[in-house]
Amino acid sequence: AKLLSLLTVGVLSTLLLYLVSILSTAVWFGSEGFLPYVTASGGKAMEINFFLYQLADAFVQFIDVFVFMLFAFMLSIVTRNTAASVGISIGVYFGGSMAMTMVGQFLKGEWINFIPFTNLSLSTKFFPYSGLNNMMTGMGIVNTGTSLPFSLCYLAVLCICMLYVAKDSFCRRDI
Repeated sequence: AKLLSLLTVGVLSTLLLYLVSILSTAVWFGSEGFLPYVTASGGKAMEINFFLYQLADAFVQFIDVFVFMLFAFMLSIVTRNTAASVGISIGVYFGGSMAMTMVGQFLKGEWINFIPFTNLSLSTKFFPYSGLNNMMTGMGIVNTGTSLPFSLCYLAVLCICMLYVAKDSFCRRDI
């Protein structure tokens, strides 16, 4: 029940974020702001409708939130302390991105691809031609060292492991 409530609130929040972004684009930029997303695939230019692109991008960014929701969910079951689990997961969310920036600047190697933070931020992998993504990649902020299938498989295995730990801990304490 707790996991389904987290998922429901997350999806509804993502839909609310989508609506607010559409409305704010309309207010600030008018109808000229509704530009389609243009991509190249197989040597051909393709475009995605602005509204569909914004919705897809919002749900792709929700994958990161879902991973951290599962992390907080697992910690709340293991520690039996919801406040500590939420605080730790928020701290890891903000601290992890700063730590990965430092690690990316000073350390190199294939092992960096197996740090969870490297495989988050899937929006740059799903939509590589987004203007903001190109600007951040040029500044060296976004790490695009892993492929999309690798990141999705890695995050799926990570989520399965967190769900297993949560279920195992719950069943052991419930008996």
